[in-house]
Amino acid sequence: MFLQRLTDEQLTQTAIGSAAASILIAVVAFAYDGGKAGAVLAPLLAIPAILTLIEKNDRRLRAAWARNVRAAFHGFDLLQDGKRWKGSEAELVHMADPQHVDNKDRQLQLAILGKTKRGAWFILSLLTEGADVIGLELREVDENEASTFTTNKEAAFKAAELA
Repeated sequence: MFLQRLTDEQLTQTAIGSAAASILIAVVAFAYDGGKAGAVLAPLLAIPAILTLIEKNDRRLRAAWARNVRAAFHGFDLLQDGKRWKGSEAELVHMADPQHVDNKDRQLQLAILGKTKRGAWFILSLLTEGADVIGLELREVDENEASTFTTNKEAAFKAAELA
């Protein structure tokens, strides 16, 4: 969508411009024919301003969600199978596309491939609702499973090796 390429400041200016244009046209139409055309045109011309504001709000929600997911990854500290796993001592190698949880409109499940400083691979599964992380689960994986986690294996492994 075209609006996704605009900055937040440009989106605000677009919304203000659309609203101003719809008001101006409504005033002109009202003066010209007693309000009949203005009553129809004003709401129609306000649609771009409304869509622009919705896009801006959607961007804010996605940014908050991404911040919270990264914070959950870097902030987890788990003891599992006699091993301590700390996100602050691991690298986020690859993030899979989030998937909707069955029958839950606002819940998304996300799997993240990580690698510890000592070279252990793991998958951290996060459950989010809105922008909030509401659950997480860690599973240790071997190098073969880690390589199949992403379609771009070489880039993921190079990124992990460079860290």
